[in-house]
Amino acid sequence: MHYGLHEKAMLTMPIQLKSLKLFFISGFVMSILGSAFGIIRLLRFCHIFKLMKPELKQYPPAVLTPVTRSFCRPKHWMTMCRELWNLDQSGRQLQEANDLGNLPLASIKSQSFFKPSLLTRLTPLRSANRLRDKIHIDLMQLSAVSKQLSAHNSSHFVWIDESEVMVAAVEWVLAHQSEKSKERHG
Repeated sequence: MHYGLHEKAMLTMPIQLKSLKLFFISGFVMSILGSAFGIIRLLRFCHIFKLMKPELKQYPPAVLTPVTRSFCRPKHWMTMCRELWNLDQSGRQLQEANDLGNLPLASIKSQSFFKPSLLTRLTPLRSANRLRDKIHIDLMQLSAVSKQLSAHNSSHFVWIDESEVMVAAVEWVLAHQSEKSKERHG
């Protein structure tokens, strides 16, 4: 299953998306500092995450608590920062793995990279969505056994907005991996 960027897109992002990448990195750096000084913990205590992402209210505390607790740790934000900072290096490494043969590949495409809101008006949302559309076309070419699943009511956070689509993708990959295994051993 694949839920992420295609290496071609990582290496050829237009300038406005590179700027967006730097914007996110700066936000993650601020979150590193905020978590180190306990500000993120205070925001968690005030349920700010649920205000920012109301869909989180659907999850019971046993599921949600470990996730929101991870936001309070600088390590969480450092990982996010490193991921974005190293997109070019990751893209170059992935260029070598450009043919997955018959390995099942499920790609989940959200409705939009961000849900349109007052906060996202300042981002190059159309450019991000065009790049995302191109990424999904390229992803489908990586494997002879691929399927794109649509998350019509989701932003980038499909696992929150439509977790059932994530489950369907995993089930599809496992079913097709089982078929592949039967063919080899049958």
